[in-house]
Amino acid sequence: MENKTKKYKIKLIAFIVAFLLLLVSVFGFNAYLKKKIKNPEIAMGYMYINQDEVNDSLLAMDQKLQKNSVLVLGSSELFAYDKIAYPTHLFKSGKSDFNMILSGKGHMQSLIQTIKLGAYSDLIKNNKVVLIVSPQWFQSSSDDKASFESVFSQPLFKAFLENKNISPELKDEIIKQSLNKTKDGSGCRKYIENEYKSLMNKSLFDKVNGFFESYLLNLRSEVDFYKANKIKKSPNGEKVKVENIDFDELLNVAQTSGAKESNNNEFGIENKYFDKYIKKDFKAFKNADNNKKLDNIDEFEELELFLKLCKDLKIDAMVVNVPVNGAWYDYAGFPKEEREKCYASINNLVKKYDQKVADFSDKEYEKYFLKDKMHLGWKGWVYLDEAVYKFYKEN
Repeated sequence: MENKTKKYKIKLIAFIVAFLLLLVSVFGFNAYLKKKIKNPEIAMGYMYINQDEVNDSLLAMDQKLQKNSVLVLGSSELFAYDKIAYPTHLFKSGKSDFNMILSGKGHMQSLIQTIKLGAYSDLIKNNKVVLIVSPQWFQSSSDDKASFESVFSQPLFKAFLENKNISPELKDEIIKQSLNKTKDGSGCRKYIENEYKSLMNKSLFDKVNGFFESYLLNLRSEVDFYKANKIKKSPNGEKVKVENIDFDELLNVAQTSGAKESNNNEFGIENKYFDKYIKKDFKAFKNADNNKKLDNIDEFEELELFLKLCKDLKIDAMVVNVPVNGAWYDYAGFPKEEREKCYASINNLVKKYDQKVADFSDKEYEKYFLKDKMHLGWKGWVYLDEAVYKFYKEN
């Protein structure tokens, strides 16, 4: 009996020692990763990298979101690269006295951006955020749930839940809307439901479990980030002083470039886009959208959640109201009154919460504002960069 007790004690001690060694290794590895990610040379290298591995890492985003930067949330338009005024080029990948920190990709609409803002709010040093809104978000779709789940981030949702500056009532609204955007039985829905239960349950076990879960989620994000990003040297040359940029001259350059790169069609659409997606079926597109609407109630409610969150967190927001390509949408028969109603509804909702609107809806027919049917183009980036910079300089 004594031998069995002795063997049990030895095994227990061995288990405790092994567990402690594991903890030391995990914490040590985490400390190593943090030191690497916070290295200024590495931080400069990922300043303008907009990918999940960076956006999901709160530590990486903390390094990117400095006092001289503004967080810009958006969707697929953030990948509409341009060599004139796309922020990476204009601000030399961070070698500038002002930077636009781009975060987002296709299918990331108002609700996802609300969750992201809730996760990032403590990292924002100048209390400002920009949200680029696209009319396409307000077109009802049968795959809304699949789209939401495809861009859902567990680390950012967890960080949003743990944000104590968000009122319980608003947090509850956002959680319920997130559940509405998921499929029955999906892994995403189960995760949200489990986290919601843990949030409601204040037991010691749940608190301890929540701590370790957050720690491991953040560690996983840092590992994913570090694996995906290599050290890059700071850009060469003098630092860009944005106040010295002549935005009017940039518009002239953009006009010339846009005309040259979209000379195979009458819509101001980039040649390669027109050839790949439109040319073959050009005649079939004529009046194909005459029954389309921009009346997705859920999307308007989710945009309102974003604005409510800004109010809760005392964050100044600028919502960018981006138009569609008016000439193309007219050709496709998409009702103009629908477009105008959507633009007006966005503006009115933002103003209701005393936030700022960068309303570019009057650029619907301005050639080269967009590069295709709906994404920012040559002149669009010039207008946006200037608007964001002016917003940054306010107050």
